[in-house]
Amino acid sequence: MTVKRWIGAVVSVAFLSPISSALAADGFYVNVMAGVNLLQNADNTGGGITLTSEFEPGFGLAGAGGYKFSNGIRLEGELGYRRNALDRLVVTNDGGVGVALGVGSLNGLSLDADDEVSALSFMVNGFYDFDLGSGWMPYVGGGVGLALVDAEASVLGVTVVDDDDTVFAYQIGAGIGYVASTSQPLEEYVVTLDYRYFATADPSLTDAAGGAFDSEFSGHYFGVGMRFQY
Repeated sequence: MTVKRWIGAVVSVAFLSPISSALAADGFYVNVMAGVNLLQNADNTGGGITLTSEFEPGFGLAGAGGYKFSNGIRLEGELGYRRNALDRLVVTNDGGVGVALGVGSLNGLSLDADDEVSALSFMVNGFYDFDLGSGWMPYVGGGVGLALVDAEASVLGVTVVDDDDTVFAYQIGAGIGYVASTSQPLEEYVVTLDYRYFATADPSLTDAAGGAFDSEFSGHYFGVGMRFQY
């Protein structure tokens, strides 16, 4: 099933399910999410040269398992995946290379690029659900963990980087859930609208010529999800 159809199915469940006026007590739960990932421009710096990567909108997927306490606090472990296609590379600082070659500054030169950048993350999250006394349940929270950042880039069919690095990662987020059911065997299932800001420490990578450089990974995720509590 495509991400688009999965999102449609989740939204349909929300509108077709009966309204619940009570929030569940404590218990174990699993959570699945899918949505759009908007990766911010990344500066790639090494050898005095800075190239800025620009990306197309991508997607994010996540699954989590945790425990919800009766006071509204939830603690969970999350496995996530984000991927965005590379759009172009822009020279923001050529380090004097253009002048040295006698062609003038290369700053501002834009090159069409292919391939993609992704992050496979392992996070420990904490959230707080606000009990409004109805089926609606806003929440806020965040988490820390590790991310395997993988970067692949080619220009004019020539690979310029294909490397990865495991780095510290963090996220903060908020959303709102709707308690769609409290029927057995589930204590409840909740349809959610989620926002996450996800970022990592700068990954250290090596280009195809063997040169080391530091990059960046950060972006905004908007999606839908479903949480099943037992």
